[in-house]
Amino acid sequence: LHKSEVSYDSYASFRDLIAENEVVKVKILMIDPESKKVSLSIKRMEKDPWDTLWEEYHEGDIINVKVKRIERNHMWVNIVQYVDAMLYKRETLLQENQELSDNFKEGDELEVQITELNPKRRRIVVSQASIIRAEEQKQLDDYKKKMEQENEVESNPLKGIFQAALGDLKDK
Repeated sequence: LHKSEVSYDSYASFRDLIAENEVVKVKILMIDPESKKVSLSIKRMEKDPWDTLWEEYHEGDIINVKVKRIERNHMWVNIVQYVDAMLYKRETLLQENQELSDNFKEGDELEVQITELNPKRRRIVVSQASIIRAEEQKQLDDYKKKMEQENEVESNPLKGIFQAALGDLKDK
């Protein structure tokens, strides 16, 4: 029984998953009479968590995650059991000179946006910064729209007079 066939949790230690002499249910993957080897799997007795992930989550979704592991330039955050995403340091709200390990700890809850979802590679990338960028873009778009409306009123004074009069009528 190879470690990779014990659990979908790629970070778990083999010893944490199975005790010596423990009886477990397994699925037979292959029997090779020539080499007299049998390939077994415990994890394939369960449903693969990645199979339904693509139905529930999409690029652009804003979700809550928990920090699972912190490395120098990125963190692994947990989306659902056995499914982790990568959050690069540049996609956090930290400055370049700030360290991930000084600002986050395992178990911290974060709001992130899914920026990459690759089913074939079983890869998910998330971002905190993209949420802020989207909010800033919305504010900029709203401001531009407001300025365009004001400029339209300035270039057509009668339109401004009619809009003001209609506004007064609505208030009464």
